[in-house]
Amino acid sequence: MWQTFSISFCLVMVVGVLLLIVDPTCSDYGAKLQRVSADLEWITRSLEEYKQGSGNYPNESEGLRAFVVCPASHPDPARWRQLLRDLPPDPWMTEYSYRLVPGSPRGFEIRSAGKDRKFGTKDDISSLDPE
Repeated sequence: MWQTFSISFCLVMVVGVLLLIVDPTCSDYGAKLQRVSADLEWITRSLEEYKQGSGNYPNESEGLRAFVVCPASHPDPARWRQLLRDLPPDPWMTEYSYRLVPGSPRGFEIRSAGKDRKFGTKDDISSLDPE
């Protein structure tokens, strides 16, 4: 019995090491997903704060840059305040996308391109995805 266990354990370890050699990012993929989730939450809070100050969310052309630079179309530039020094990328070093989605629960969507760094593929992570 112990011999079978030892052989099985060794096989599992070898496969695990091979996976890390072939794709070292697989070990931290879960951590990256958690970071995206946390980023989506703070971006959502920042958008709510922006809306409180300006009366609406940034339009799509202003995007999330409205946290960094006062948009020319801001209704009251004196009330605008900088929320960030710069926009941090997602864990795969791609900028988050932002778009208005009328009829959605919040009225907007924030999206990470995911591991493949391409928007519109099945690994995208959206603020509209169910938890």
